[in-house]
Amino acid sequence: IIGGVSYYIGDLNNTHFKNSQFSAGILYRYNINDRISLRINYLYGSVRGDDSQSKDVNRVNRNLSFKSTISELGAMIEINYYSYKPGNRKDELFTTYIVAGFNYFKMNPKAQYLDVTYELQPLNTEGQSLPGGPDRYSLDAFAIPLGLGAKVNLSKRISISIEYSFRFTFTDYLDDVSTVYYFKDVLASEIGDISAELSDRRLNKENPAGIDGQGAGLQRGDSARNDWYGFAGIFLSFRIGKDPNSCAKWN
Repeated sequence: IIGGVSYYIGDLNNTHFKNSQFSAGILYRYNINDRISLRINYLYGSVRGDDSQSKDVNRVNRNLSFKSTISELGAMIEINYYSYKPGNRKDELFTTYIVAGFNYFKMNPKAQYLDVTYELQPLNTEGQSLPGGPDRYSLDAFAIPLGLGAKVNLSKRISISIEYSFRFTFTDYLDDVSTVYYFKDVLASEIGDISAELSDRRLNKENPAGIDGQGAGLQRGDSARNDWYGFAGIFLSFRIGKDPNSCAKWN
């Protein structure tokens, strides 16, 4: 079983562990030998970001915010630095390790406006699927996790791990921010007034110098870098099956 915190790095946050949210999950680990283990894990948590907390005046003026749940299913490999056997309480009871793999995750960025929470992807806030805009992004995405940890046997059947890992995602829309501001009048007519309002929440809109005189075409996010999210937590593992250290019994 897994318990810990998750956070994100992207257009609305560039500080590690800022706005960390509780996460939890389950895993199954299969030990191939004393150096290599394979595992499947499911993790559920959330991430969030808020321009108002930034020290950058331009980000504060942009005034965007979001939160999203993360539902992740991953296959990973653990490589132990020391020889390690689950249940062994004598000489192979502790190791540090590195972990890597491939994850599928589901996201759903949302934002609050006038005390109402809206799902952002259907609102096409950057003109997704509209003329001149980018393609609509998917709420299903993939990531490559990399991390390190340490694990120790507490008894013959129970071990505990501490791990930190980071997910390099294949999407830049975990926070619904990536490219440039779109035409607010088009968003209002094609999607709705809420789309137009949530697309551009700048505090100071004087002299926007956009191609429509209202901000269209100005930079909203950084499409050159995809979003990341990280996890740090504790894994409590229970060995199932026979004692791997026992010898065969003969009549």
